[in-house]
Amino acid sequence: MSPFVINNQVVSNPEPSIPPNITLGECAQWIEDSVPFSGVSPYNLITAVATFKLPISSDTLLFLSRGAAAGGINVEYGGDDSDVKVVVKASYRLPEALDTLDVCMVTRGEGEHGLGIFGLPWSHPRHHRTVLKLSVIVTLPEVAKGSALNVNAFETDMPLFVHEIGDLNGSVHFDSISLKTANLPIHVKSLEAKKASVATENSSIEGEFHISSSLKLYASNAPVDVHITLFNADGEDYTDLDISTSNSAIRGALALESANESGGRFKVFARTSNAPLDLSFVEAPVDSVLSFDATTSLGPATVSLHPTYEGSYTATTSFRRPSILVNYDAEDPAGKGRQRQVHSSINRGPIASGTIRWFDGGDNKELLGNVEVRTSLAPLVLKI
Repeated sequence: MSPFVINNQVVSNPEPSIPPNITLGECAQWIEDSVPFSGVSPYNLITAVATFKLPISSDTLLFLSRGAAAGGINVEYGGDDSDVKVVVKASYRLPEALDTLDVCMVTRGEGEHGLGIFGLPWSHPRHHRTVLKLSVIVTLPEVAKGSALNVNAFETDMPLFVHEIGDLNGSVHFDSISLKTANLPIHVKSLEAKKASVATENSSIEGEFHISSSLKLYASNAPVDVHITLFNADGEDYTDLDISTSNSAIRGALALESANESGGRFKVFARTSNAPLDLSFVEAPVDSVLSFDATTSLGPATVSLHPTYEGSYTATTSFRRPSILVNYDAEDPAGKGRQRQVHSSINRGPIASGTIRWFDGGDNKELLGNVEVRTSLAPLVLKI
């Protein structure tokens, strides 16, 4: 990045904001193209392209941006190379725009390789015609049919970049994946990971996730709308889900699975405020243990438990007494002809609590499940 001058005025600072633990490598060799960048501006734009390759064996594949750089990042599968291919497209009206930008390969410690985009705000007397929009396309290499590509760790920290993750479930497995942006959404068609963290501010998270250890979804002032499958392998450690936003809705369909098609431990935590919360457990193994805690305020809360659930429940709202809807006609999910028993505690005011079990006439087993749902000044419905 270097300063440039228009009308005898320097309009760019020479120093990008680069984190101290980041080392720059090879930087972009731009190839200009005359094709307009559709949808960015009504004016004809110049498009320049730069291509990079990253080793798929990296301990971490890292993508980060700082400064005024903005645009989108797409992650897809199907590359015909053994490396990760990264194509960066820059669209702009004034050729000087590229002088405000550094796009370089980066390293962060041993074994961590990636791409960094570092830009600074810049101005021009005709600022309304100034455009600099970036598109980053990350293509993961294709492996043999019937196999899944394993990625050790994948990480983005790119404020002002829309995240679009392709349909990766079944093709790519991430040991760890962390997606982070701000003021723009994260859309995930599908992904599979041991651990995943997805975070944005002032924008939404939506998509499909298949997780075997832990998933964290953090947004603010925007909705979270997801389909999630949690897989528990050993029945000893919990598989965890944490969903958080504010001033907007949480909606989700949750499927719980275990290695032996029975048992498994799952912990789910969800919180928002001033908005609805609607979560449904569409699948859960027999004899699984669920710890579930959900909170909102000034918005209705609706939770639907799977028929396999056994344990206690507590529902609290200050609006009126919670509605507990019990399906007494539900068939024994274990196929053993057991009877469903729902015991409601004697509560006063805006609290409803009790226990649920499948009873086979023998000794009562210990109930380990726990469900707590809360809201305020709004209805609460718990479907059992």
